[in-house]
Amino acid sequence: MLINITGSLCIQEHAREWCRLPYPGHPNGCPNYGVSDDCPPKVCRVNEIFDLSMEHFFIVEAFDLSAHAKTMAAAHPDWSDKQCKCCLYWQNGVRKRLRQQCGAFIKQHPGYIFTLIPEAMGVNVFRTAHRHGLMIRKNPTIVHKVALVGMAQKAAEVLTTANNSASMQNAQLALELV
Repeated sequence: MLINITGSLCIQEHAREWCRLPYPGHPNGCPNYGVSDDCPPKVCRVNEIFDLSMEHFFIVEAFDLSAHAKTMAAAHPDWSDKQCKCCLYWQNGVRKRLRQQCGAFIKQHPGYIFTLIPEAMGVNVFRTAHRHGLMIRKNPTIVHKVALVGMAQKAAEVLTTANNSASMQNAQLALELV
């Protein structure tokens, strides 16, 4: 699903801090926070990489977690509901499909780049999606993985401000496409 979010992107610095919120098995939040170059505080802010004066979009990959859990429960009758929904068994496939959609989009839109983790750059994905009728909920039956695609800042600026491997790769791709 492609959603044009031009002019309605909700940028909030505190979205970068959501990664530090505790969740089961991770009392200090995501273990990638402060470690991965694609995560805060290392990753750049959205306006440092994307030209927000140009069109930008969410690309959304939906995944039926409820159906997946039922399939897993049938295959593993001794598993708990938590085990059946464990992201280790489905998240990489969803990310791969989303990355493929983004790759296809930017191939047809020279100068465009993407991020699979817009929250890390300060985007409030929940609020922005809600503005466009996409309700993303906590503990959903349908999971929506969201990427942000948009025009890169001027190529030289992207290379100067990009301080993480994914942004650098996208910046390099933007240079090759221009």
